[in-house]
Amino acid sequence: MKTSRTVLCDGVGKPVPKHGRRLYPGSGPVPDARGRQTRAVAGRHGENRRPGFLSPLGVPAGQYLLRAVKGPERLRRAPPPGPIRSLLWATLPISVETSDIRDLAVTLRTGFRIAGRLEFDSASGDQPSADVVRRLVATIELADGRPLDTPVLGRIGFDFDGRFSSRELPPGRYYLRLNTPPPGWTFKSAMWNGRDVANVPLSLDQDVNGVVLTLTDHPGELHGWVQTASGARDAAATVLVFPAERASWVDSGNNPPRLRSIRAGRDGAYKVVGLPAGAYLVVAVADDAVPDWQDPTTLQTLARMATRVTLADGDTRSLEMKTVAVRR
Repeated sequence: MKTSRTVLCDGVGKPVPKHGRRLYPGSGPVPDARGRQTRAVAGRHGENRRPGFLSPLGVPAGQYLLRAVKGPERLRRAPPPGPIRSLLWATLPISVETSDIRDLAVTLRTGFRIAGRLEFDSASGDQPSADVVRRLVATIELADGRPLDTPVLGRIGFDFDGRFSSRELPPGRYYLRLNTPPPGWTFKSAMWNGRDVANVPLSLDQDVNGVVLTLTDHPGELHGWVQTASGARDAAATVLVFPAERASWVDSGNNPPRLRSIRAGRDGAYKVVGLPAGAYLVVAVADDAVPDWQDPTTLQTLARMATRVTLADGDTRSLEMKTVAVRR
């Protein structure tokens, strides 16, 4: 069992206080087969009282990854647009052997920003007022579902013209989404370099500019009815929608727009609004039959019983189904 003392410094060698830091085994936090993250072996506990110092105790020999973040001060709302240089970060592989590691200096570096603008895909030509736009908040999510080291980093505000710029972020794989659009509008996409980074993670290793967030007033829709095995309308069914490609079943963030769960109405009807274009698998199950339905292992079971549906941009499709019994 070992001890270590690590000094976290800024670019001029000054110790940095009030930072978040974790020591992970191996190459860092990675999801297992069920998407659960590796736990840190050391964190805030074991911190030396001196600013910038970390002294985890009782660390077994092995390979580790040290992650440290000095975030912005806690705010009540999303940051305004414009460059804000307020985050420092570092990652460092560490090999723990038979002797203590002392006075290991780690230099924190500045992070990276995501910036762009908001656009509206309107059938009528109308769009929300500038005041409504100013109150919108976009969200940034880590692809592996972990919470950000500082929650305020995940919130982005807009100016009256719809421009936005995030706070600095440490490198990683992120999704950019707008989960609460104004009434009458649906979040459509976050396009950058021909990719929708609301559904395909953005690998952030430099500043990213020119992202276009789009809201639409004529979203695509999947609707229909669910029936029991005897042919009666099933008011106790839940409709599950998920991507046909298995690669999208993992690392989809906290609020994936392509994975949906919708309870049927009293008449067995269901409606899913705002699905991005793509190929989906759709299945109806009994309420609460699969509470862990987003687990990749469960999705593999559901996929064998699901119906494949392909949606184009703004497409409306109708699909009637029968509730299936899930056996695992």
